[in-house]
Amino acid sequence: FPIPDVYCLWKAIGKTDDRLAGICGLHPFGMRQEIEIGWWLRRDLWGRGLATEMARAVLAYGFDTCRLGKIISVTVPGNKASIRVMEKLGLQLERRCSARSFGLDPRLGTLLIYSTSPGAPPKRGTAPSRADPEPGQL
Repeated sequence: FPIPDVYCLWKAIGKTDDRLAGICGLHPFGMRQEIEIGWWLRRDLWGRGLATEMARAVLAYGFDTCRLGKIISVTVPGNKASIRVMEKLGLQLERRCSARSFGLDPRLGTLLIYSTSPGAPPKRGTAPSRADPEPGQL
């Protein structure tokens, strides 16, 4: 699939406090240069669905604007919150591999690689939100 020239992480700024709420974006990952979606959210904002909102907007950008054929997301088995976000977005577990195989710190152990493609149906019970935000508009 074509790889766009530019990737970035968008900042999400809190509506009430103008502080950095989180980041989310696309970047090449690993030796295969697969395109990964990644996110980080301030701990006091966890559990509100904000990571899912950010990631949903970035997935749409990746598929609709960049015309990517596949997007992956990588985590470790113990990161239950990120796994839940991936599942809510409709990503499916594609494979397990060692962190070492990606040139990462081997202490990370096993990595879980989830993926999705344009038009892939979301997991049951995870309908898209009414109004997906523009990146940075949370």
